[in-house]
Amino acid sequence: MDGPAPRLSSGIRRARDRYRGWNECYDARMDRFYSRWLLLVLGLLFVFVGLGSLPSAIHAARHDGTWGVFTATDRHCSRGGCLWDGTFRSDNGAIVQDEVTYDGHGIDHVGDRVRAEVVKGSSDAYGRHSDALLESILFSIGGVVCLVWWEVLRRRRAVSGG
Repeated sequence: MDGPAPRLSSGIRRARDRYRGWNECYDARMDRFYSRWLLLVLGLLFVFVGLGSLPSAIHAARHDGTWGVFTATDRHCSRGGCLWDGTFRSDNGAIVQDEVTYDGHGIDHVGDRVRAEVVKGSSDAYGRHSDALLESILFSIGGVVCLVWWEVLRRRRAVSGG
């Protein structure tokens, strides 16, 4: 293994250099695509989701809703965790709501009953210590961060002529 490294033929060198140039150009285009469109879409999505659920989450955090009992009838699980669907019956029996989604803790099996609160105009039932307000705020902040980052990259491209 002593001695000089083998030399590449001129054709192989040209092909290698052409590939490197294409790859760098491709990487730059993909960077522009991601910074231009993906950050914008993600930012808007996070802001809309966060702000869309914020009013009912605020009312639930202030306990402005109707208290009652949530009975779990079905569970849906995904990567983000499990959600429980069921029925809600207010303490005085005046409100009975089917197809309510429970946002809280304390349910392990179908048929479990927990104390919950339903906010007017919402199909969600919130537990006593629901994280809905925190989740709404974090989604909104994440969206704003994405939009600010998108704007910084857009201005930097405008200055550099990209």
